[in-house]
Amino acid sequence: MSPFSRMSGVLFQQVQILCGGLILGLMVAQFATAGDVTTVVVPIPSPLESDSAKRIRTMVKEAVEKIEASQKARDARDRVPARVILDFNPVLRPFVSEFGPAYDLAQSLRAIKNSHGAIIQGWIHGEVRANGVLVALACDNLFLSKESRIGRVVDGQASQVTPTMKSAYEEIARGRYSIAVVRKLYDSAVAVVKARGPNPREAYVDQVAEPQGEVILPAGTEGWLDVSMAKNLGLAQSETCDSLEELAAILHLPRKGLEQSFLRTEETSAIRIVVSGRVDARLVERVKRRISKAVGKSFNTIIFDFQCGGGDVNAALELAGYIHGIADPGRQNPILTVAWISPQARDLVLPMALACSRILMHEQGYLGDLDALMVTKPLQDRLQKLLEELLQARKFSPEEAVLMSKAWLDPGVRLAIAIPKAGGQTVIVDGSTLQDLKAMKLDLMLKPAMPEDENKPWKLSAALATDNRVGIATALFADLDTALSSEGINPSGTPVSGTDWMDDLADFLSHPFTRVILVMIGITCMILEVKVPGASLPGILAAICFVLFFWSNSQLAGQMTWLAVLLFALGLVLILMEIFIIPGFGVTGLSGILLVLGSLGLVAYGHWPRNTDEWGQLARVMGPFALSGVASIFLSMLLARFLPSLPVTNRLIIESESGDSGVVPVTMFDGLRPEDLLGSVGTTVTSLHPSGKARVGPHWLDVMSDGGFIEQGQKVRIIEVEGNRIVVKREV
Repeated sequence: MSPFSRMSGVLFQQVQILCGGLILGLMVAQFATAGDVTTVVVPIPSPLESDSAKRIRTMVKEAVEKIEASQKARDARDRVPARVILDFNPVLRPFVSEFGPAYDLAQSLRAIKNSHGAIIQGWIHGEVRANGVLVALACDNLFLSKESRIGRVVDGQASQVTPTMKSAYEEIARGRYSIAVVRKLYDSAVAVVKARGPNPREAYVDQVAEPQGEVILPAGTEGWLDVSMAKNLGLAQSETCDSLEELAAILHLPRKGLEQSFLRTEETSAIRIVVSGRVDARLVERVKRRISKAVGKSFNTIIFDFQCGGGDVNAALELAGYIHGIADPGRQNPILTVAWISPQARDLVLPMALACSRILMHEQGYLGDLDALMVTKPLQDRLQKLLEELLQARKFSPEEAVLMSKAWLDPGVRLAIAIPKAGGQTVIVDGSTLQDLKAMKLDLMLKPAMPEDENKPWKLSAALATDNRVGIATALFADLDTALSSEGINPSGTPVSGTDWMDDLADFLSHPFTRVILVMIGITCMILEVKVPGASLPGILAAICFVLFFWSNSQLAGQMTWLAVLLFALGLVLILMEIFIIPGFGVTGLSGILLVLGSLGLVAYGHWPRNTDEWGQLARVMGPFALSGVASIFLSMLLARFLPSLPVTNRLIIESESGDSGVVPVTMFDGLRPEDLLGSVGTTVTSLHPSGKARVGPHWLDVMSDGGFIEQGQKVRIIEVEGNRIVVKREV
């Protein structure tokens, strides 16, 4: 064989090896990007207690076994080892532990590693101290953020570390970390030096073993290691990561996939809240009330069963912000919020679902179809801004968040998933400009998913939403029970927060027909209370009607109730001033009537109008109340005329001392001239403080005293008449 042939053969073998390596690398990258079902993220609670350690051990073991079972159908060469990432600072607080729980968990993690071949990795983005360090040392490797620290097992007193503890630290760290560095973490008297000589077994040793070695950590210094020192001493990986997204990039995992891979390590106490009907201020108030009750009862998981759609964009934005707030990791006791997207969920469910920690979808569910709402430009801008914020919180890049939010609001936007031609992670790009991106190639068309969907509102299907290249939803299921079981939640043991008797009563009282009847009865009774002497029952009924009216709307849409109540009270004051103080009927009385009607319409509408269209809607809401006011006037006139002659109601009217019930109460509108009353003497039939009623001859009059209190049955003389205002003084 010629030298050229031998060279060609060697070159061919090298090319084969190189191609084989590239193919294997692409296979691993495919598993990492197309669906990282081999990774779980475990948030570690602090302080770690025995029950928590046992629960984490069980959950990690079950998760690893589940990953192994899911890969049994694969060829042995294609199987990927299970990866467990321990998040030591899930709520940004230092991770600490007593020795017992920490040692138990550390041993369990090493046992899972040895028996299943799992990769155990730790992510520290805060502090790990006390015996929490022992759990960190159980990891195969550690990734630290720029501001993280590890160490200080004890407060500088080595006597606190028992021989058992020393043995445990060396047992867990042996073969992976320098024993001298580990000792330094709990004993400040140890001096760590760089090992000398060729091929040392450990790079860093105790100065006792290498007296001439270069001192790295002198004796007497505290055993705290920042990220730089931890890297230099081989305790942490060279890459720093301040976010889960950065960690995913370092490990070549889908950045959005890790968000869906969290295990719930604390004991789950779940409740299901059904969100059904039209999305409006009433629904928001109702759901908020149910959330508050759930949090007050110490539930740590809330499943929102979304069966709603349509309605008010402002209401959807408000509820989405509220849900996002209770799930905020910076909150003292963050709630795990799970959205269930049923087939009935549509349009405005989108921002509320994105605000939840996790999204589970029915096979026939979808997210979007917002175009049918026909929202105004300012509302559209607010909705788009919120969608961008929620998508970025779900680890989409700012560019991806802008594109996706626009796609939901603009049917003409096209979306595509592209992958770099040189290899790497997929990204969401503008589908109409993909051909201009020379370094990218199409991987999947998101919008339109089908040719017939071109220029139609975007409805992100459950299949695409759960695709790991998108990663918005965790998984799709045939029913809610199956979905809850997958989350480790017992469906039969999960209470449901639906409508209660208070909601049913509020719904009945807030029905448009019921509201008009309540207002008509209330106004009628108010007029009767003023015009019919001594009839206290109408006043009580009026109060009951308006209390029920405002209460029912405060239960459903409480944000405007207090303003409406104040306007209503001010309107009543102006009306009473017109009747008893200011002569004639003018601006004061008209203003009072308008304020009363406006307050009723405002509380019924739910919020202050923001644009011309909403002012028109408010006017349509107020229309029935205006008609009920007119009807109340006629009804009160009829009742005032015939009430005293009815066999039952005549007992409610104050009669004269002689028992004459044939006297019909009159007003200033029955033909009596005001100047004819001046100087007349009559008798008070009610107390005057200062207003009340008096009988002058055959007439019953609304009068007021000249300043003092006058008891019932006293003789009075009319000293001033001005319009409807009649002033009397005690007759001596």
